[in-house]
Amino acid sequence: MAKVEIEHLTKIFGKRVKPALQMVQQQASKTEILKNNKIKIDEKMFYVDVEYITFPLPFVKTQVYLDFPVYVYRVNSGTQSMAIGNMVKNRAMHLAMLKHEWDFIKTLPPETSSVVKKVLKQRFSELILAQYVVNLSIPEKTVRQKETQDFTNFLRAESIEKDDEILSLSRLLVKTGGKIINPAVKFRNLVQTNKTWRVVERGLLNTVKRMKK
Repeated sequence: MAKVEIEHLTKIFGKRVKPALQMVQQQASKTEILKNNKIKIDEKMFYVDVEYITFPLPFVKTQVYLDFPVYVYRVNSGTQSMAIGNMVKNRAMHLAMLKHEWDFIKTLPPETSSVVKKVLKQRFSELILAQYVVNLSIPEKTVRQKETQDFTNFLRAESIEKDDEILSLSRLLVKTGGKIINPAVKFRNLVQTNKTWRVVERGLLNTVKRMKK
């Protein structure tokens, strides 16, 4: 195991924040970090693992790497909270978590490392994409259009599309109101119940996971 100080991340990764983000996604924080810094994680809702991973970051001084897996997450299961049907049903929870993440980013302590800020904004960028996919998957047309527009209005009010640290795809989504990915979302939702597609999608996801190692 090796300990790496947060302030040294810039020297290690330079402008390549993506490896740092992958590292963050495998993080486990000590309970005392949450307690000492009065970090409150939302309760009785899905998707709060994002808060658990990101909220302690500004206060973490060292990280420990383990050379063995401590958690195995099976993807592409229809019973998971991350399955698109369940995400549509629980979309209010995902949106609430996303807004809490943004409030957290906006109130970061001044001394927060620039690398930590970039990592948090990259993770927030991914949440934007996920929320658009969910909203565009709502079956009822009027509800789908209203919630997608409301979400876009929220992001524009926060000037997300003008923030250079937000990933370009997410900024483009805000500018187009999600329209740029609408065809892809429709295609995925059309074929997601197809057994062959599920096998292909799982294979693609596993390939991506192997590439990230």
